[in-house]
Amino acid sequence: MKRIVLLLPIILSLLLGCATVPKGMDLKESLKLKAEEYWKLRFQDKYEETYKMEYKAGLPGFAEYKETAQLIKKFKIESFNIGKVEVEGEKGTVTVRVSVSRPPIPMPVKDVFTEEWIFRDGNWWHIMRFK
Repeated sequence: MKRIVLLLPIILSLLLGCATVPKGMDLKESLKLKAEEYWKLRFQDKYEETYKMEYKAGLPGFAEYKETAQLIKKFKIESFNIGKVEVEGEKGTVTVRVSVSRPPIPMPVKDVFTEEWIFRDGNWWHIMRFK
């Protein structure tokens, strides 16, 4: 039992350390990495994991979140990349470029959109807009 009590602070610090921006990493760079991770998970239909990356203020229950997140699945994602990343204080914006296709359109269609992120508690949180 003593071992568990002694190891608990170490385990917690390791777990919390994994969830935060690594020391010495630029906030823009960390936001770009977080956005890439988020969109890879979204395109793999890992909604439980992306839900955990959402900023909790104004976030609906999981069922409504998943329904909104799945709207993009009407299209086949050919590719995506993270473009321009801007950080001002605790707010960040990320430009996402996607190439999608959907029958009967024979060629992929490119789209660009900007999303918002917020830096809180040492981590970047995605802000999903609903309705």
